[in-house]
Amino acid sequence: MVAVSAGSSGNSAEAARPVPARPDHTVGVLASITGPFAKLRDGKRPRPKPKPAPPRKPTAKVVRIMPLGDSLTKGYGDGYSTAWTVGYRADLYNRLTAAGLKVDFVGSQRSGTTTPDPDHEGHSGWQIDQLSRNATRWVKRYQPDVVLLMAGTNDINHKTDLAHAPARLGLLIDRVLAAEPGVMVMVATIPARRPPSKRAAETAAFNRGVIAQVAARWRAGKPVSLVPMYVLHPAADEYRDAVHLNHCGYLKLSFVWYLYLRRSALNTIRRPWPLGADPLRHPTCVPPR
Repeated sequence: MVAVSAGSSGNSAEAARPVPARPDHTVGVLASITGPFAKLRDGKRPRPKPKPAPPRKPTAKVVRIMPLGDSLTKGYGDGYSTAWTVGYRADLYNRLTAAGLKVDFVGSQRSGTTTPDPDHEGHSGWQIDQLSRNATRWVKRYQPDVVLLMAGTNDINHKTDLAHAPARLGLLIDRVLAAEPGVMVMVATIPARRPPSKRAAETAAFNRGVIAQVAARWRAGKPVSLVPMYVLHPAADEYRDAVHLNHCGYLKLSFVWYLYLRRSALNTIRRPWPLGADPLRHPTCVPPR
């Protein structure tokens, strides 16, 4: 006799139909717990994901700078002694490194006991043609990124075809540009001579020609720029003689170079370069004795 549960309709087939089992959720839970431990048991430890390498800080490029010119580049007269002969170069080097640049002055000449980098291409007594004949060789050898060119004083001293002196400087600029494509050439007019000067008119005329030569190449898209050193106006006691500056005068020369480098394509640092001491507005230098 088949037992019929209460509420059954009395149909034995209906009563015999098996009741479906409920899913056992504990199986999945146990699997999720024991799975990792099974890997540990089998000797297969989960490998941690490798950490990404920290980004490398960009290395600052060393900027190779060639000071090119005559005794004003060499620095004659800066300390009343041939042991000095550093001119504007030491102060400019210190200003550039204080701005965060890594710089290397380059050239075949070495002078100046007060500078951490005595290399340059300043040749006392040389005229533009002499510099021009050697410029290609120097630039190819030292591969500067920047050339600081200031020349012409000795052409005026010797009255060497002054009408064409700016054109000769233009040829010198072209030779530098051709020797090292991409080099930036900063061309300075020459400083005024100590007044009163018999060469003041010739100096002013030469500087006007330099401006024209630089402007023509700048309009042609060449990487050249003008540095107007005639804005210096050194005091009479900032000269060593009628032409050369002393230490205080060279500090002003350095500052003008720095101002124009500060606004040039060389300034790739996101923060502005520090201005530092301004010898043009606040001269505090005491000439060496």
